[in-house]
Amino acid sequence: MAMMKQLYQFNEEFQNLYDSWQHFYNQMQTDNPDQMTLDDYSIPDEQEVVSPISFDAIQGHLVEKARDGFGSEIRDLIVAHGANKLSDIPAKDYPKLWQEVDALG
Repeated sequence: MAMMKQLYQFNEEFQNLYDSWQHFYNQMQTDNPDQMTLDDYSIPDEQEVVSPISFDAIQGHLVEKARDGFGSEIRDLIVAHGANKLSDIPAKDYPKLWQEVDALG
């Protein structure tokens, strides 16, 4: 019974797809100046949105890892970024530092 319900839903979805395609095709065949274009049906590109990491967020993340026993490793990472303290590291490097800290364990 469940299989029949799934087949019925698939059939409805496929019919909706066919109807949409038929509508698009019919609009493309008309000589109407208001003719639809492919842009009317385009799907915008999905771009990964990278939100900036604030100083407070990276600092909190480092504190959590330090409490887990990775204090010396975190210090080594900060030095590896050419800094003596976290505030000396440019904000553009925070995502990379975050990943490096996550890789510690």
